[in-house]
Amino acid sequence: MNNSKGNERVNDEGVVERKVETVDCRKPAGEEEPHPEKVAVTHLVHDDNSGSGGAAAKVAEKLSAVGDTISRMQ
Repeated sequence: MNNSKGNERVNDEGVVERKVETVDCRKPAGEEEPHPEKVAVTHLVHDDNSGSGGAAAKVAEKLSAVGDTISRMQ
């Protein structure tokens, strides 16, 4: 059962925001019943046409920069 509902808009930076209202059901330790709580989640959809390869490339670039910094410190 999916009780989520939401809307979509473009924010000031030109990024698509999907705001979803849903219910978070957590069961605290030692309690029998979960406590449903209404929550709002915002997903930012970046339209850079690079897919997951773009994210991986950015991570690899950062790791390379960190490696260079460590090498210079030794």
